[in-house]
Amino acid sequence: MRVKEISPVGEYVVLKLNKVVEGTDDLFVLKKKSKLYVPNSPEIDNDNPQKAVSPKKERWQAYVHAIGKEATEKVDYKIGDLVIFNDYDAKYVGHDDDNMFIVIKWNNIMSVYEEEEPKEEE
Repeated sequence: MRVKEISPVGEYVVLKLNKVVEGTDDLFVLKKKSKLYVPNSPEIDNDNPQKAVSPKKERWQAYVHAIGKEATEKVDYKIGDLVIFNDYDAKYVGHDDDNMFIVIKWNNIMSVYEEEEPKEEE
């Protein structure tokens, strides 16, 4: 189902899930110090064993999308914060990578965090 609009009620919070894909399609990467191209740890594509593809890691990030009226005075986080939540109490809504949300009670948000920028390989 494609969610058109979603708003939390009462003590609930809506989180927006974003898929993060890390990796590259390049079979070789440039090392900064040596200025040499080296193999990018290729893996075998199961559909086409003749073709090597670079590994990609997929993970999900949860951002605060909306906060219910009764929860606004109780929370230490704000809309747009990147959070870790209790997965057991989460209700997932949506079925595609661009439109996935979680409805969860305000006190099931366990932490707010920031990610470092990835360091370039030397």
